[in-house]
Amino acid sequence: MANRGISIVLLILLIGVIASSTVEAQDDSYKPGYIDWQVKPVEQLFVEGMTEDTAVLQRERPDQTEGGMSLDPLFNGEIFTIQSEPVQTAFSQAVKMSVFFSVYLDDNVGPETCFRQQTTSLGTSDASTTLTYTVNLGGEQIYQESVTYVVDEITSGQAINFSGAENEINITANQGDVFTLSLSAVHNCIGSSVMVQWGGGPESQNSGGIIMEGVLYQPEMRMILDESNIAHIEFEPLMPWGESDIKEIKWEIWG
Repeated sequence: MANRGISIVLLILLIGVIASSTVEAQDDSYKPGYIDWQVKPVEQLFVEGMTEDTAVLQRERPDQTEGGMSLDPLFNGEIFTIQSEPVQTAFSQAVKMSVFFSVYLDDNVGPETCFRQQTTSLGTSDASTTLTYTVNLGGEQIYQESVTYVVDEITSGQAINFSGAENEINITANQGDVFTLSLSAVHNCIGSSVMVQWGGGPESQNSGGIIMEGVLYQPEMRMILDESNIAHIEFEPLMPWGESDIKEIKWEIWG
């Protein structure tokens, strides 16, 4: 969706206020044109979809219906490669990026199933599960991390959070670029399958996706007077994925 200005016509009442006090008050006045944006410095791309074949990478929060893929014992391979919608407004920013999914045992077995394999009387046997995350932007790799645990949770609501390390990176996104997320896994436990899940919420252990900590956008606002001296305020979101990211606009006008 293309960005477009949102015009709001305001009737401005000029009110003269005379106040006196024996106590010196702090001057809270602002110079003409003063603007202060308070932008939440966290952006996310969520994985949604019931299976690995229908998974998508989206801006909207998941619908709280968990999806995922069951990994058989000794699974070693790619789960999916998915991409976001194209960036609409270019940006360049330093961010802290991480990727997360969650995993639990999937065969109605006890929580110690894989730990027993890990420490047998015959010696140590690798029963771990490893997820590897790769993120590309505009065709260039910007993030890759692996996370390894021996899974010992048996329910979706208590799934282990496989969060990748938080990396500080400089990213530059041009209009039309897409974020691509690849997820692969190695599951060495022979006693049980595991479920890699995403799409749930609001609990983080039921969802998955990319987290970016940093301010990726700076909106613009302009005020003009028309020929009738009526003030018009134009707001241009300049969001990376367009104005559909804005769910609500609230104005407080003082004058």
